[in-house]
Amino acid sequence: MAPMVTQSDRAFRRTVRAYGCSLCYTEMFMADKFASSEDYRRKAFGEGVAEDDHPLVVQFAANDPATLLAAALQAQALGADAVDLNLGCPQWKAKVGRYGAWLASDVSAWPLIEDMVAMCTNCPDLKIPVTCKIRLQATPEATLAFAERLQRAGCALLAVHGRRLENARDRRDGPADLNAIAALRRSLHVPVLANGNVKCAKNLLENLLKTGCEGIMVAEQLLRDPALFQRFSNAAASKVPSALDLVDEYLEQCLLLDSDAACLGERFTVWEARNVDVVLNHLRSMLVGTVGKENDAEPGTQLLLADPKLRPKARHLMDWWRLQQADSVAAAVACYRSRRDTLSISHGKGRPEVEACSQRKKKAPLATATCTSKGGWDEAMLQREDSSDFATSNSLLLQLWTNIMYGAQVASVVASRHVRCIANWIFANPAGTPKSARATGKGWKQKK
Repeated sequence: MAPMVTQSDRAFRRTVRAYGCSLCYTEMFMADKFASSEDYRRKAFGEGVAEDDHPLVVQFAANDPATLLAAALQAQALGADAVDLNLGCPQWKAKVGRYGAWLASDVSAWPLIEDMVAMCTNCPDLKIPVTCKIRLQATPEATLAFAERLQRAGCALLAVHGRRLENARDRRDGPADLNAIAALRRSLHVPVLANGNVKCAKNLLENLLKTGCEGIMVAEQLLRDPALFQRFSNAAASKVPSALDLVDEYLEQCLLLDSDAACLGERFTVWEARNVDVVLNHLRSMLVGTVGKENDAEPGTQLLLADPKLRPKARHLMDWWRLQQADSVAAAVACYRSRRDTLSISHGKGRPEVEACSQRKKKAPLATATCTSKGGWDEAMLQREDSSDFATSNSLLLQLWTNIMYGAQVASVVASRHVRCIANWIFANPAGTPKSARATGKGWKQKK
């Protein structure tokens, strides 16, 4: 799971781990605040990384070697399995703060970045590995030169987002350049994770084969479908619950952690968002397919609710003023549960399941890629099996992580409240609504 600000909360990490995700990153933390503020660290982890939250990579935004090292040591003390330097964030605040992709795009800052990684990897007190997440640079040559600097400094694993930094607004426009990631992978000896161009489960295998990388990092599509990795296998996919049951599982985790973590000072995010805001954003991603404020799903994207008739209902539910004004996680969950049945299929035996991005025969097993001695994925060694593909990829990634942890050499391996209330009432009671009320909303008072 990729690092996502306000979206990589522990409740969501628990959910994706339950459905095949082998490695999770935290949201981005500010290294200076994490190093200096106990309150900030408590908001991030309470008393420390939970026993069921491993392996966990803690990501930092930084532009000073000593500050990054201090933050990394604090993360290690709290139980982190690795620390990651964010060199891929394209947001405007990263430009203002001089970190992320904006820092990496400045060639004159490359020695500073190399020093940050080297100071951490050369520190005898820091026992956990240091990784980096980058974007493609302006040219393939620049990308390789930058990656080689990180590799030389001691970066143990490199995650590469396959888009270039154009500007803060168009940071996700167009497809990721998987060919560029593949070329970079062939030139490095550290393991590489490919990030980008995952719209459905079958893209996981396709991207592995195309890039030759050791693993796939997913962000937005995992927000839409927390069971994405388990759908990678036909056999494992049969154990995935219905869409609404999957949402219920996440909400149960939220209720549990909201009450328990509050006693320890832990929050769902260290950024300026309430716990309930994080939950509502996840609900919208899973039910509607919208990630963030404007990022609607692209055509061909796999959505959790398969029936197209249910998606307008999901939008109505998420726009319901009572849900939007919920002031706690418990209140939001109660509002959702009160109208959950409107998203159920009322006919036949089926329940709303995930919509596949392509049709395939039920008996046709998914192809499995086998990792070669060079650390890549050999298409000639594909095996057609019913259950080993997911298990194989998962075990390979875990073995890779074990190698990194123990230092082994890894081979090149909006409407008014009144109108909205009327619309939601009509939506819930279509048969008993007078035509005049449907057309104008007159005569109906706001329900409280």
